[in-house]
Amino acid sequence: VFGARKLYEAYYFSANALSYLSSSPFSALYNFTHTWTHSEAYLFPGVTIFALTLYALKRLFEAKPIRRFGSGVAVLLMFTAICSLRLFPYSQYIAALSAWLTLGSAGYFLYRFGALERKLGFDVLTNRAIIASFAFCALFAFIISLGPLANPAKGQYALSPHALLHLVFPGIDSLRAVSRIGVLVLFCGSMLAALAWDQITRTSLSKLAWLAPLPLMLIILESLPRTYPLAPEVPAPFVVQKLKEEIPYRAIMALPWTSELRNDGTVKSWGEYAQFNVRYMNWMVDSERPLVNGYSGIRSKILREYPRKMSGFPDRRSLNALSYIANLKYVLYASQHDPKFSRDTFERRIAQYPNELKLIMGDDAGNFLFEYNGAARLRDTYHVLAPSHADQEGFLHVELMSHYRDSAPEIEIEVTVDIAGTVNPVGVIALAANGEWSTFSMALKPVGETVRPLKFMFTPKWKVSDSEGSPVVYLRNPVAERTGKQDT
Repeated sequence: VFGARKLYEAYYFSANALSYLSSSPFSALYNFTHTWTHSEAYLFPGVTIFALTLYALKRLFEAKPIRRFGSGVAVLLMFTAICSLRLFPYSQYIAALSAWLTLGSAGYFLYRFGALERKLGFDVLTNRAIIASFAFCALFAFIISLGPLANPAKGQYALSPHALLHLVFPGIDSLRAVSRIGVLVLFCGSMLAALAWDQITRTSLSKLAWLAPLPLMLIILESLPRTYPLAPEVPAPFVVQKLKEEIPYRAIMALPWTSELRNDGTVKSWGEYAQFNVRYMNWMVDSERPLVNGYSGIRSKILREYPRKMSGFPDRRSLNALSYIANLKYVLYASQHDPKFSRDTFERRIAQYPNELKLIMGDDAGNFLFEYNGAARLRDTYHVLAPSHADQEGFLHVELMSHYRDSAPEIEIEVTVDIAGTVNPVGVIALAANGEWSTFSMALKPVGETVRPLKFMFTPKWKVSDSEGSPVVYLRNPVAERTGKQDT
């Protein structure tokens, strides 16, 4: 997906100092380091390249006139790397300041280095100058790979060099996984390692030419992967086939989203989350039915919040969460993904909601297919999420009901829609307080924003005395229907 990204995305997919010491979980030698960073930032080149790179950089400190400037750059770089780990308060701002100082001092060092080379009478690009150039490119790429260093979505100020490039340099704002710029660090490191080994073989090992292939052999050894764990395809359970006999084009949610959450309610393993939800998507390919579940590197609000909201299914919180999604009619529960599943407890809890959950079918493998018929009480926080389209019109149908009140006036319900953060009025519904369900329809217009769903909000407006209390209004069965493309 190309287009401008928000800075908070780069923040979550940036590298840090430990990323350059972390390898893939499939590495034969260094797989124990994969927990030190995220999967977009496995940037450890191996001990061989790392050691040879340090040996090459040693040449930059041979000249005494610039040695102290080089030492200053090294100290600032190490300080920036430590601050990038966010180990203490305000470290993001200290790291940003240190990153700017590191770049500035490195640029000044490069300038002084070039002046010294010319003073010594070198009018061509020497090996030392090539090493200095690659070292500066690696340092610059390292600083940028650290990302914004702060999360603007949480009110923090992004002051890093990457944040400036994101603002003014074309194309940088399209990078989500900014940690991948670290590949340039690995490239420069590889070039420096080659230059270092060339120097070693021409001097110290001139009589041991047969050792020349040694670094290549070590690099190949360090790069060996373990057997790649290919998971066999898990066939769709029979209850999924049953969906073809149900109401067409009504959506389904598969549970559980993940097997375990952290104490703060967030997903503990996004790898497992991806495995479960991709499996659900594969199951639904032939069902011709929309699926709420999914997985993307861009973790939407639904992907982040619904694992927590649905973790106690079936309970009141999870059933309320289902009512927010238009067209949702079915729930599939795959108990083999729940390590704490107890069939007796599950069936006992299902029996507590006979009007909201109807068991369509279950099988011996522990897969359950339910029809959802819940109703939600309208509150300030309640809304209905409907899919957005760029070129199609349609209607949102909802059923509303208020408890019977003798001689009570109609309840006015104000309807608004949030389109990409902008709230627009839709209209006012007049609902009789007669205890009966009534269907109302609202037009769905094409919108430019097609990534985020439309957010419909319903606010009852009824002036009553304190003794009568506020009106109680329920909503059920929201259905978004598309009628076709807009006339042009």
